[in-house]
Amino acid sequence: MFNLPLLKEYPVISTSDPAIDAEKSDIKKYSETLNRKHLALTGEPTVFWLRPITTREWVHLISKATGTTDGDQKLEATLDTATLAVRQTLVRVENFKIGGEELVITRNDGLVDEKCIELFDFNLIMEISAACREVSRLPSLHGDGIVA
Repeated sequence: MFNLPLLKEYPVISTSDPAIDAEKSDIKKYSETLNRKHLALTGEPTVFWLRPITTREWVHLISKATGTTDGDQKLEATLDTATLAVRQTLVRVENFKIGGEELVITRNDGLVDEKCIELFDFNLIMEISAACREVSRLPSLHGDGIVA
């Protein structure tokens, strides 16, 4: 059966965003639920809008990144998988400025263009990739449970 919440987009804020007051936020709870109510914000955070992907798509991403079908877990393959996941799931970004200009997401063959992804550092890619996994499993666990 097709899971309709997979068609939805979900907002994700990096837990290292300078707009988050870490002392007043429950970062662990936010990371587990992606519910913004667990964050104390002191300004406008950068918001990454992601769409869920299926388990079959995750397996395909791992195979594509590793060049194997056994899910080889080399660091490079892990980063490649994370990068592909972000490229495939990222819908839009809000309040992400480069040199004072808002980042505009461009696509190539349905994926976010590599030039856009190169603007994100390793830690941000890994965090957003982890959020991709959460976004992809939350619809089946909680239905429509993420609050923007």
